[in-house]
Amino acid sequence: MASETISVTVPNIDTMSDDEVENFLRMRDGKWSQQTKSLLARFGTKLNLNRGWAGLWQGWSCPCCGRSKPQIVRLNSSGVLLCQVEIHHDHLGDWAEREFTGRNPRTDDGQTNMQIDWFKDSMLQLVARFGRTPVCLDCNLVEGKAKTSLGPEAFRDFSFSPAEIAQFISVRENKVHEFDPGKAKQIWEDVRADVEDRIDFARRMSNRFANGKNRRQHSGQPAPEFWMDSSAILWRVLGENSSLVQLSGVAQKAVARSTARDAVGRSASPRPRAPGRPPKDEEYATLDLQNADQK
Repeated sequence: MASETISVTVPNIDTMSDDEVENFLRMRDGKWSQQTKSLLARFGTKLNLNRGWAGLWQGWSCPCCGRSKPQIVRLNSSGVLLCQVEIHHDHLGDWAEREFTGRNPRTDDGQTNMQIDWFKDSMLQLVARFGRTPVCLDCNLVEGKAKTSLGPEAFRDFSFSPAEIAQFISVRENKVHEFDPGKAKQIWEDVRADVEDRIDFARRMSNRFANGKNRRQHSGQPAPEFWMDSSAILWRVLGENSSLVQLSGVAQKAVARSTARDAVGRSASPRPRAPGRPPKDEEYATLDLQNADQK
């Protein structure tokens, strides 16, 4: 039976022009995109663009504040243009994972670890109140400020959902968000019983598994595949062809070509400065929000 050879030519991203990169990475939004260049021209400054921003299409808008990318960008206190998207997730899930792992540590037995992984993943699906969601930098920052405003009465690993963040923020184009502490507190009070119920559920289920319950039988074989389509078949052929393994480097090159961290981690020549006055509380709060983008 005759066989066909699949030939794949991958462009060298390192040597491509910005226009070629934009065409190759369709719908993405790196430092090479016309949209980013127009924003840089508008603000006339340097750029800090992260992987989350580059990986999302140019027409993306934040699910919390509803702002488009041109409305989200802003200058930090150093005058650098921030193009930042973060992945917001429910820290309650992180807490539940630690709780479960503390009661059920991994072992040297593969079958036991398989049971642990299956149970933990299933449990976490029922504990977290929302899934991982890309949000703009300002919504991610203000969520942390809102949690801090709740004080010690709130569970330390509680997280506001994107829909809840939208209810207590005050939105402005190209500016950091302000928020309503009273509204944030009311939302916490409304969801508190549900959060406490999920905490109780995670503890109970962690104890059940530690006591040998809720095990699942495994055949040790991968699930059979009955569905056939051209895309799936071709992807498998590409993946099994050892000569194409180097294609995995395309993603890393695309990220490197797309992101920018201008003026980050660079020190200017030391210059003598006259002593200044300490910032007022409201001034410090504003600067704190502006500069929290650098982790």
